[in-house]
Amino acid sequence: MSDFSLKLESRKLHIAMATELKLMRDARGFTMRDLATTLEQPHSLVSKIEQQGRRIDVGEFIHYCRALGFDPATKLKAILEKSNISKLP
Repeated sequence: MSDFSLKLESRKLHIAMATELKLMRDARGFTMRDLATTLEQPHSLVSKIEQQGRRIDVGEFIHYCRALGFDPATKLKAILEKSNISKLP
């Protein structure tokens, strides 16, 4: 896979993760401020992540999912399937 293809797939995954995180928050009825309080982070961090202004690392993703009552492994698998990332060689 070329460097360009890898960057494109990484970008697709980032967009898919940000979208799913917002859907999870909405499903639980949390505002960004509610979630930020639960995560003990500034609400601007939640906003930046959901608006794709900041990438989220694996540890943050796990913490985010658990704060909302979702299983991180299940969510990541769903994200990979929806974004077709799991179909890469």
